[in-house]
This record gives sequence, structure tokens and C-alpha cells, in this order.
Amino acid sequence: GSRGEASRYMALQCAKDIGSPGNPASQGEIVRLAREYERAFPKGERLQLVLADRARAHFNRKEWDDAADSALESGRIATDPAARRTAFRIAGEARFEAGRYPEAERAFRGILAASPTPAEQADVEKWVGFAMFRTAERLPPGRDAGTLFLRIPREFPSLEIVPEARFRA
Repeated sequence: GSRGEASRYMALQCAKDIGSPGNPASQGEIVRLAREYERAFPKGERLQLVLADRARAHFNRKEWDDAADSALESGRIATDPAARRTAFRIAGEARFEAGRYPEAERAFRGILAASPTPAEQADVEKWVGFAMFRTAERLPPGRDAGTLFLRIPREFPSLEIVPEARFRA
């Protein structure tokens, strides 16, 4: 029942309170407790929050794919735009860290679609531009990296990487 759900959620919150982001063992405990909650309450009222907590713990452990997957799931079910933006930011940063730049770009664009504040929008546009830049750098010979490099100044003319993107195009 709801009492069992609340107690599992509180156990997760306690683990977060005493855990340290730099301690892999404490972050592993958060992952374990989050997964237990998810198994016991797959449609639980706090599922979005639990997924976000698990995403952060995976991120802190540098488990990029698990962090991104949990964050994307959290973002998909979030009803609050701020929670959606937070989840997509975790996903985007995790995909970027993993070198999966096209996926990072998609996650960052999810933030732009979720009504960011003006300051947040400027920061996220920078991340989108950097993800596009890294994608273009990694395109194999024969693929048109120049087109992608030129999209950056068209979409985000004020980014500091625009001169370099134009040069590389």
C-alpha cells in the first residue's frame, strides 16, 4: 500500500541525506534502493523522483548510459517542466560524457522544448552547439561535416564556437 511506498521512498531519501556524491558505495546504495522502489511500485506516485535520484547516483558513479536512461525515463513521465528540464540535463550531460554527442544534442533540445528560463536557455544552447560541434568532428570521411558545422552559427549565432565552426565548414 501507500505506507509501504512511503517507507521505501523515505529509505531512499535517507540514503541520499547521508551519502556523498563522491562516494561510489553510497551512490550504489541509492541505486539499489531506487531499483527496489521501482520494482515494488512500477506506477508509484514518486516514480519520477526516484528515477531522477537514480540517474544522479549513476552520474556520480560515472555510469553514463544508466544515468542517461534513468534520466530520460524520468523526463518522459515528469509533469512539471522544471523536473523535465532537470532530467533531460542529466541525460544530456551523461550522453556528452560518454561521447554520444547526437544523443546528447537530442536530450539538450528536450530542455529547450520544456520552457527554460532565459539564463538556462543560453546555457543549454551552448551545450547543443558543443554537441553538434563534437558530432561534426567525429563524422567519418565522406560524410558532410561542413553542413553540420554551418548549422551551428545559423541556429546559435552568439556561441563562442561559431568562428571555429565556420572555419571548419
